[in-house]
Amino acid sequence: MTTKTTQIPFDNFIASLIKNGYSDEVRAFTKSIETKPRMVQDFADSFNRLIGAWVDVLENNEVQPDKLEEAETSNTWDNEHTVMIVSEAIFDSYLELKEFCNANARMLGYFLEFINHHSEVTARIGWIDERPQIGRVLWDSVTIDVSDPVMEYVRIAEFFDEVGDEVKYVCEPKPKEQPDPPLYILHPERFKAFHACAEPIGKIYRQQVDPNTGFLTVPLLNKLMQHACEETNNKVLNYPRRLTLDSPSPTHVIESLEVLSTAYGRFVQAGRQIMKFPPSLIEMLAKTDVDEIPLNLLKTPFSAQYLYFGMQKHLELEEGWFVDGAYVETRGTAGDIRFTITAIPSDRQKSRLWFVIPEPHYTQDFVGEFREKTLATAIDQVFNDNKTTLAQKATGDGGDITQKVSDEFGKMGESMPDSLNIVDVSPAMAKQRIEQLTKRHPIYHETLKLVVNALCYVTAYPDDIETVWPDETPVKLKAKAEAGNGKESARAKSKLTSMGYVQVHICGKKIDEQRKLIGASTGSHPASHWRRGHWRNQPYGEGRALRKLIWLMPVLVAPNNANDDLENGHIYLVSK
Repeated sequence: MTTKTTQIPFDNFIASLIKNGYSDEVRAFTKSIETKPRMVQDFADSFNRLIGAWVDVLENNEVQPDKLEEAETSNTWDNEHTVMIVSEAIFDSYLELKEFCNANARMLGYFLEFINHHSEVTARIGWIDERPQIGRVLWDSVTIDVSDPVMEYVRIAEFFDEVGDEVKYVCEPKPKEQPDPPLYILHPERFKAFHACAEPIGKIYRQQVDPNTGFLTVPLLNKLMQHACEETNNKVLNYPRRLTLDSPSPTHVIESLEVLSTAYGRFVQAGRQIMKFPPSLIEMLAKTDVDEIPLNLLKTPFSAQYLYFGMQKHLELEEGWFVDGAYVETRGTAGDIRFTITAIPSDRQKSRLWFVIPEPHYTQDFVGEFREKTLATAIDQVFNDNKTTLAQKATGDGGDITQKVSDEFGKMGESMPDSLNIVDVSPAMAKQRIEQLTKRHPIYHETLKLVVNALCYVTAYPDDIETVWPDETPVKLKAKAEAGNGKESARAKSKLTSMGYVQVHICGKKIDEQRKLIGASTGSHPASHWRRGHWRNQPYGEGRALRKLIWLMPVLVAPNNANDDLENGHIYLVSK
């Protein structure tokens, strides 16, 4: 800002400069200072001070002959033919900001951060909350092309002239958007890329959580959620509030983050094991009945792993979100298992907006009484139990419970802040969840059948698993990583990890190869169809006291003879 000793001379210079409206001289001056924020601010202060004074003269009919020309200059600057007008998008957003704050916000003032990117500008506007722990709240961020960034700023800054308002002009390049991780299709990789809390969460699991069960103590869960909530709050405060007015409740965001964070943490604890199933195997598993498999027959290679199926377009968990895989965790006892189904959006941008758009998922612990139950029985029982619990919550009164909470504080000898109002939304939320649960249940059921089928395959055919680097891996680094156990190999693996590449376990390669052969040999049978497969819990060993899973695979059958298998229609694998 200009000092008092230099203000008058500077004002005189600016008055002389702008007396003829938005002239070539003004444009040349603003161009010469656009990379100098201090001079831009001085110019803005002087310009708006002068225009304001001239307007006052005209409005009060106090025009003296020697001041007439200067006073009429203010009209010249309001003429749309001689001066650029503030961007309509910015002005409309500013009006909406004032309307919203008048009705909702507890504020000290407004703020404007105007960033000149040289080729375009970004205006970030919002309010300064009176609560220090909240501080600045971004209302909107508008990026536009302008021919004169300095003059655009000067006219916008004019609106932010009340006590408590803050304005700032910055000149810097437009920030580059964080690229998608190279293995975006894998949920653990996109979770790690878009969540700063992923690293501390993984550390908590590696260092403090029992690896046998994965169970979190209450203090550890609180510690984990502290990281998650801090990141969520930071993201929300730096994302335009104007774009979130119709978004789901923050409660849904936190619930989603808690489920996915705990699944991801256990995944990291187990060594980041990813098991990928090719489309040909997924197709056959989808044609295999699994409802009668007892959960205690399932065996997993690791205490936790992520099963990747690829986007299943027929399994839409929520509009625009499609099932793509599941985290599977064991709980220390055979049959105790936790599934967390994940979904991938058709619009990748939604993955970045997890703090506004809660990521759809489904999670379920099958422990204790479920160990010896079949999948179908377990799914139905959990579904009915959840509906019953939610129905009980939905019958509550809800509404304003401020006085009730205040009374509880009083019993503990404490007082609650006078300005705090508390509303119990749990009954309304329970009704929403019942509707959501009922709608999603068929998708849950089909997905869990696919997950369990995949686990049955891993259990029955552990030899049909190959650990590889993904096809997207840089060729030269991949070759070095596979060269051996030397330092060069270790460095290459470390480099690949830092770049976002991880090894995956390919399950069903033999099936894939045989399916391709079958596909070639049955091309002359367009009307052929698949006979559904199933799993047999086959006795073996001394006295046939032991059990193992045998896959009676789906079989491709001829169109005119449903009892005859097509030539080469069988796929054979040896089960241990």
